[in-house]
Amino acid sequence: MTRGQYVLVAIGIVIVLVAAYFILMWATARPNLEGTVTVSDGTSTRPLVGAKLSLMSTKYGAIAHTTTDAKGHYSLRAEVNTYQISVLPNCPYMIHRSVTLSLGQVVQRNVACLTQKP
Repeated sequence: MTRGQYVLVAIGIVIVLVAAYFILMWATARPNLEGTVTVSDGTSTRPLVGAKLSLMSTKYGAIAHTTTDAKGHYSLRAEVNTYQISVLPNCPYMIHRSVTLSLGQVVQRNVACLTQKP
């Protein structure tokens, strides 16, 4: 190979490494949303196990989904934006429905489902 070809190969390697660095930084900087979903019937409150939690974007609809664990805990990653939280099965009355996620942020958002209108 000529000296010019070595230079082009070196430039190509640098470009690939820089691109990989920025992709890795972007992927690890995505916001994380976590919390606990509980349900209350007016007399007692308990974790809502196996609930399907979705982040709803006004522009794109449901963009992320997860299911609560045995303690009602959930965790998911999403893009920077403001979302509405939706919980299924039936969670007609919720406290803390909206969440705004920022770059690199971990947001703690507990969701309280009520079986009766507050």
